[in-house]
Amino acid sequence: MKNRKALILLVILLTLGVCLLCGCKTSEDDTQETEAAPLGLELSQYTVIVSDSLKSNTEIVSGKFAQGLSEKVGKTLSVGNDYVTADSGKEILIGDTNRQLSTDAKALIESDGYAILREGEKIAIVATSEIVLEDAMNYFLQSGIKPLSDGSFEVIERVVKEYSVISVIDGNNVFGIAYAEDDANFNKALAENMAAELKKMTNAELAVVAESKAANGKYIFIGDKGGKKISEFGYCEYGVKPSEDDLLVFGWNRTALTEACDNFVYRMERIGSALKLYCPADILACRYEAHYFDVLLPELNFDTVETRMGGGVTVTYPNVTVDAFNNYENALVADGYEKWSNTEKAGNVFAGYRKGENSVYFYFMPDDSKLRVILEKYQGLPTWETGDICVSTPTLTQFGFEYDANYSVSGNQKSVANGMSYIATLEDGSYVVVDGGRRTDNSSELAKELYEFLKSNNKRSDGKIVIAAWIITHGHVDHFQTFEKFGAEYGDKVELNYLFFCYPTEIELRGSEHAGYSDESGENGSFLLRLEDDLKKYTGAKLYVPHTGEDISIKDLYVEILNTYEAYSRVFTNGNNCCMNFRFVFNKGESSEASVMFPGDIYEYTANMLYYTYGDYLKSDIVQVAHHGWDNGASLNFYKAVRPDIALWPNCYKHVYASSGYGNLIKGFLNTVNPNMKIFTVTTITNKATNTTLTFGNSITVS
Repeated sequence: MKNRKALILLVILLTLGVCLLCGCKTSEDDTQETEAAPLGLELSQYTVIVSDSLKSNTEIVSGKFAQGLSEKVGKTLSVGNDYVTADSGKEILIGDTNRQLSTDAKALIESDGYAILREGEKIAIVATSEIVLEDAMNYFLQSGIKPLSDGSFEVIERVVKEYSVISVIDGNNVFGIAYAEDDANFNKALAENMAAELKKMTNAELAVVAESKAANGKYIFIGDKGGKKISEFGYCEYGVKPSEDDLLVFGWNRTALTEACDNFVYRMERIGSALKLYCPADILACRYEAHYFDVLLPELNFDTVETRMGGGVTVTYPNVTVDAFNNYENALVADGYEKWSNTEKAGNVFAGYRKGENSVYFYFMPDDSKLRVILEKYQGLPTWETGDICVSTPTLTQFGFEYDANYSVSGNQKSVANGMSYIATLEDGSYVVVDGGRRTDNSSELAKELYEFLKSNNKRSDGKIVIAAWIITHGHVDHFQTFEKFGAEYGDKVELNYLFFCYPTEIELRGSEHAGYSDESGENGSFLLRLEDDLKKYTGAKLYVPHTGEDISIKDLYVEILNTYEAYSRVFTNGNNCCMNFRFVFNKGESSEASVMFPGDIYEYTANMLYYTYGDYLKSDIVQVAHHGWDNGASLNFYKAVRPDIALWPNCYKHVYASSGYGNLIKGFLNTVNPNMKIFTVTTITNKATNTTLTFGNSITVS
């Protein structure tokens, strides 16, 4: 393996033209520029002069430019009009102003593109198109200035960037729109939306067809044309690439492809009756990345690159052996990377390394013969303060809910199964909470009951209610809403250290079965979108995005993360199958060691994936019954591997012990595995909510 470096895009600025049209490799010919002169300019004393001829939208953008520059120089800069504001000498000229330097800069552009020119204390930024002018302004902010130690700025002297212009609509020359059929419904929706937006601009009709129906002519292809994988475009998150007479619009995943389509439309400029796309002449070049990872990568052919929750990316290398993992790890060590995680589970190997703020977490699973490499900013390992005082024997409580036992699949949808919630009490009296359900009538009441439970069972000498970690298996309201309601009403009365959560975005799950992200009203959108605000309700709480295979010690509780969603599939067909799956181990290493498996709401697909990945390694003393015991929860293979003695069933007694129908399949699975298995539900036979507490002393006792 060669020690090569790769720059991986994390976020591409939406306003940069080259950001949409990129292959994410730096081209030596990207710009023609001289070395910045050593002259330091006092940019805080400058005025931004905007051409009187600019349209209102670009005036808004230039205002944002002035704001961005003000933030960099530490002082609010004045913005003036070239026909109104007197020439002060110290000016940054935007567009075709009436100053001579703007004319001189424009003369540097041979056909289409932009130029930045500095002479003395005056700077001109000009372009042949207003959309390209936005690119030029962003380039200046990102790469054209460099702060010096005396507070002044080194400013680029001369930049010329040539652009190509593609007529998407021009008289009879009209592109059609074709969508890839690998994710047909989603891609079709993007294509139809693009056609509607372009029609608004010129009233021209762009035909929308499936790729297999695309006849001769020019097309804008959305998605993986002809099965061409996005990885063939390099490590670019999204972009557009010409292919013969066509334009290929591509993205790592649904989120990236949506941004690519939105920005493709945004970059259209109407010239008369024509719609033209402005893009760099070297259309494959991209050097204006907002964030990147300067990391060592394997010398292997990769299959996909996907964005990951928390701001990272996952690169997948297929058809490899464990040698690929070992070779990569050796190369990282040789390059000076520091190891922060290393585990092995049933022949599956996992490791985390970092250099500075950049981190790589990678793992190999023999069952699918893939090496997955996660690139991200180093999160820092979760840490907790704990004293030597043991005030409690570890326990796990299945928190009771008042289910409606009359609920059925075809029944009243307002009477729902209310989710699940588990509370672990650690030796020092702090807690770990798993999920948290909801009630359609009053979720605040459930939050109150949880608070009262934590308060009444608190054995800490300082009296503080400390939640060391709150773990949410997936983004469904019957698993996360108590976290939101509890934070709003009791967040200032408890100390929450960490939230553990790892789940796809709403866009990635769009159209999937059980995609559900919103609360019961359906009005508040994605939990992921609200997450930052939710965390603020808990003073000092941090988000930690776990990795597949990672082991985390939450004080005296050992947690194994067995699976996170990136191992599932590129196109997610089911939100429940994207659950984070993990195991608690109490009293680890002692003769009284006991384990609890949490599959969340997984269906057969992910359950079998766990089975084929880990096999008998899944053996645990206790299992949380998957998907509340619905007949589509987990699989017989999974339960055979876990072979538990106790089942915690997050549903009501009457459902679990009904003579027929709901839950019978799962009861059959459990009976096959262990006919003497003890099952505990969240209500009594009379439908009264009841808590079941397992105490992990010298043996497991249940109350």
